[in-house]
Formats: sequence, structure tokens, C-alpha cells
Amino acid sequence: PSLYNESNIIEWHRFPNQSPQDGFEIKRRGDMSVKARIILHLEHFPEHFKVVNPLADIISVKEETRVGIIAALWNYIKMNGLQDKAHPTLVKFDPRLAQAFQIAEVPFNNIPELVNRFLMPADPVILHHIISVEQPIAPNMQAFDIDVDMDDVFLKQKMNQALLSYSSEAQATISTLDDEMAQAAQSIRNSKLKRDFLTSFAEDPQKFIQTWIASQSRDLEVILGDDGRGVRDEDLRRSDFFRLPWVKEAVQVYEGLRSSGALKAR
Repeated sequence: PSLYNESNIIEWHRFPNQSPQDGFEIKRRGDMSVKARIILHLEHFPEHFKVVNPLADIISVKEETRVGIIAALWNYIKMNGLQDKAHPTLVKFDPRLAQAFQIAEVPFNNIPELVNRFLMPADPVILHHIISVEQPIAPNMQAFDIDVDMDDVFLKQKMNQALLSYSSEAQATISTLDDEMAQAAQSIRNSKLKRDFLTSFAEDPQKFIQTWIASQSRDLEVILGDDGRGVRDEDLRRSDFFRLPWVKEAVQVYEGLRSSGALKAR
């Protein structure tokens, strides 16, 4: 301090388009060992940000890219069912998010703007070092381990090579396997429908038969239009009416009859 009472801070900034440097040396006069703090601001691409509370505690993210932070918040919204069912683009915050953002609901497009309020530059890496004058002229080297995020270039190259090495035969095999998986999934769904059908029948056969006959009779009226009105007005008012499992079959039957001439087009 007696030698450098004006400032003991030395800064180095990398200039744009500057070639990489493997190190530099700083020399100053002095005859006493002193403690030094080496502060490193890491350069990430894409840029990393520090998430401040209370948002950091809510989404359990302390530092991440802007895209990663928004994705973490979106996962929180989905897991807690905060999307408005009537308007999927609208998010209704729970008490924790409402307190953090000071708002009850917001369109999803405005979430990045809200997130920006809780972002700060990432914390630097701080190394504590003692500059000793008692060491010989060639002191022992001291190393520090610093965790940095880097792209796995080798893995990307291997993946690209693997994709390019796929022959037409391999691609055909993969396509066949995809089709088989889709058929298996459809078979599982069909088996579940059959099981639900038989389970309902086994639990209460009488009630099941009565309900089934009433449903079939009603569906037949709708398909053939025997009641003169086709679809009932109360059915039209139900939004889930046209999503019922028999609707697709009803349309096919109707079109088949119309194309064969058995039913006049209306």
C-alpha cells in the first residue's frame, strides 16, 4: 500500500477479434508478500446469466443461458398446469410466480420480457492467491481448476459421421422399425379399448347392456337421420360431441351410402 496507494487493481480486457493468448505476466515493485484476488469473467457463447431470487428459487436455476432459463420456467408452468385451458397462449401464475412478477396472468409471448428483470451478469471466478517474495527466482507453478461449459466437438463429429454413414439399406430398416413401432402402439391402444369394454361389462352387465343399447339406438338415429333432424340441437351445443369415437365411423357410413345412391345428398 505504501508503494501503490493510488490503486492496487490491474485490469486486462480482451479486445474484439484479438487472437487467443496463453498468458501474460505482471511485474510490480515490492518487498512484502501480499494477498491477491484474481477475478476472471468467463466468456460464454451463448451468454450465461445469473438468475436472482425469487425466480431462481422457483425454477431451481442459478445460472444458465437465456433460452435455458425460459425453458426452465416453461417446464415449471407445464408441471403445475398454469396454462389457461380455454386460451392456451395465456399463463395464469400461481401465488409464487404472481408474487415474483407482481402480476396474475400474462400472455406467453411476454414471458421473456418478465424474465429479463431477474437476469444479471454471471458471477466471475475468484481465485485467492498469495504473491510471495520469499520464493526463489523460479517458484513452483500453482494450478487452479475452473469449470467451463464447452461444446463436445469430438462427439458432434462422431454423430455427423454416423449420420453420413447410414446406407440406404440402414435407412430402410429404420423406417420399417418405425412403422412396426407405430403398429404396436396402435395395437396397445386397441387392446386397452377392448379391456375397458369388457371390464365395464363384467362390473354391471345389466346396466352395461341397457346403456349400450340406448347409445347404439341414438347413434343410429344420428347416422341415418331417421328422426328428421339429424344431430340434435343439444348435441351441437356440446363441444365434445364431434370428438366422440363413433363420429369418424358415422361419417364413413354416411359417405358410403351417399356415394352408392342409397342416400340423397343434403
